[in-house]
Amino acid sequence: MKFGEPSPNATSTHSSKDSNLMFLVIPGNPGVIEYYEKFMETLYLANGKKIPVWGISHTGHVSTKHMDGTVKISTGSSAGIFSLQDQIEHKLAFIQHFVPSQTSLILIGHSIGCRLTNETSLEQQVQHKLLFIKAHIPRHTRLILVSHSIGCFINLRLLPHLGKQSYYNFFLFPTIERLSSSFAGRIICAFSPFFFLIRWLLLTLVFLLSFLSTRIQSGIIRTYFGRSVVDECILRATTSIFDTSCVDYSFTLGQEELKVVKELDKDLVEKHIDRISFYYGWNDHWCPIEFGYNMKRHFPSADVRFCENKIEHAFVLRFSDKMAAIVNEWFHRIYNAKTERRTVQNGQNKTNTSETIHNVTLYENGESEDVFRVEKKFQNKLL
Repeated sequence: MKFGEPSPNATSTHSSKDSNLMFLVIPGNPGVIEYYEKFMETLYLANGKKIPVWGISHTGHVSTKHMDGTVKISTGSSAGIFSLQDQIEHKLAFIQHFVPSQTSLILIGHSIGCRLTNETSLEQQVQHKLLFIKAHIPRHTRLILVSHSIGCFINLRLLPHLGKQSYYNFFLFPTIERLSSSFAGRIICAFSPFFFLIRWLLLTLVFLLSFLSTRIQSGIIRTYFGRSVVDECILRATTSIFDTSCVDYSFTLGQEELKVVKELDKDLVEKHIDRISFYYGWNDHWCPIEFGYNMKRHFPSADVRFCENKIEHAFVLRFSDKMAAIVNEWFHRIYNAKTERRTVQNGQNKTNTSETIHNVTLYENGESEDVFRVEKKFQNKLL
């Protein structure tokens, strides 16, 4: 999903804050970016349509009939050599572009091919985002990544690969540690022995609902939300996942999250702490506020905020406007602080340059002397 386009050419000047910047939204689970449409549009309009706002769904979470465009397949390095990473991206791109989403794959890997097929679903989501960035976003574009829930875990794994292309990162309700120990995680884990049964009951229900018209499906969704006002993008996003393969991918990813998201990767967080801001909810069943306190204790310099507006973990359902306003204000405060620091540094550099020029070395009769010593010698001659 796109709002605006990035600048086609790199700009060396810092006179305009939107020159090479772009917001990129990484969703939670289910990873249907259409849920974030209102959030993205609000963020786009808040910046006068000057900073593009793009979003990318999780691979497998959206039916192919709802996807547009094509995915470019990796062409390898400039030397025409394909690394193991290129091979993984190539297989992912091939599957996404040529294999119908409803097809259940039986992967048979031989030798090193076993390494390619052994990538976890979460790791595949990371590779999918890297492939998207590599194929569709100009290298000079500085990314402001806005991630939600498990999208923050994916975002964190992206940072070592993005380098300077990552300008800043906002982690909203981040499920990046001890997911199984959260309130919701403990409840789900209690039903883990019945996952097989729950999965097939869920898929059967979705299969039956998929035969209904979109109008009836929307009516069911409105009934579920009761008297709450439901945005059209929420209806479209939910009806788009009345697809057994999409629900299966989402369910499987949820199972894996509980197994993979364990202890906080403190080394990785510490390495990028100056480019990450964390937003924790007061009553978040997936990411308790205690995790935010622990984050602040482990990293005193971390930019951590705690929600004061009773915004729910699934903020896209009712609080897209508020969350977009919070992120926008947050971004501008951080950008202005960075700009101020850069201005101060440039001023210091100019001062240092002036001092260097003032302390140039003069060459006289093949010998070097400091300018102050030369001036002193001339003064003595005058005396």
